[in-house]
Parts: sequence; structure tokens; C-alpha cells
Amino acid sequence: MKLASVCVLVPLVWILASCAGTAPAAETAGREIVKFSEIKGKMWQLSAVKTGPQTIDLDRQVLTAQGMGDIYTLTFNEDILTGKAAPNLYYGPYKAGTGNVLSIGNMAGTLMAAIWELDGLKEQEFFDYLSRVTSWTAAAGRLELHTSNAAGETAILVFTAL
Repeated sequence: MKLASVCVLVPLVWILASCAGTAPAAETAGREIVKFSEIKGKMWQLSAVKTGPQTIDLDRQVLTAQGMGDIYTLTFNEDILTGKAAPNLYYGPYKAGTGNVLSIGNMAGTLMAAIWELDGLKEQEFFDYLSRVTSWTAAAGRLELHTSNAAGETAILVFTAL
């Protein structure tokens, strides 16, 4: 009985281990590998916020026509993240870890009152998303910051390079 169990378990463990080892290769096949150093020094502009089935798209043509084309930007400098929210300029520390790990510290900035705010994304919500970032991915002029909303649901901030 024990020999039969071992004969079944060994091939099963081998099959499971083989499958687990091939999944990451399949996920990265065909993707350009981007280093964080390629993200730094570029200005990135928020184009969408994805939370579960909901996506908030920022129509940059409409925002530009309304005089708000420069909101929700960020730039990773040496150890400092800078940008413009809506309407305040901000800055704060960040740390890029091993692989695609990323953490962003508390932001500081100007204290202007917003005359107009984007439907679906208030400035404080943007800062809250930034404070909960855990990782990043990038490809073809697109940067995604993986975070969560106030309810703990997974969210992705999608930026395009300027």
C-alpha cells in the first residue's frame, strides 16, 4: 500500500513542479523587459484607473481643451517622486525594490483649492492610490502601478509617457 502511494505521488509532484516552472516563462514570452532605470526621469501622465470591472478613462483631449491637460502626472527622480495632481504639485519619497517591487511614501505638496475636479477621481483618492502602490510593470511607453482602493480591491493606475 505504501509503495503504491509513493509511485502515484512522485509522478504527481513532478508534473505539478513542471507546470509551476513553465507558467512565468509563458507570461513573459514576447514582452519587452523594462528596467526601473528606464522609467526614471520621464514624465508619466495618468490615462486610466482600473478597479475590478470599473475603469476611469482620462480623455486627455477633453482635459486639455478645458485647461486641465497637465493634471495627474508623475516623474520618478533619484529617490523622489514629483508630479501634479488636480490642482496641486506634489513630491515624496519612493523605493524601488527587487524585481518590480515599488513603495511610495507620504506625499507633500502645495495646498491650492480645486475649482474643478475630475469625475470619478478626486485628488486625495489619487494620493491614496499612490500610497498603496506595491509594484509596477511597463512596456511600450505605458507604465502600470499596481495598488488598491480604500476597500482593499486591486487597482491599476495606467500612465503613458510624455
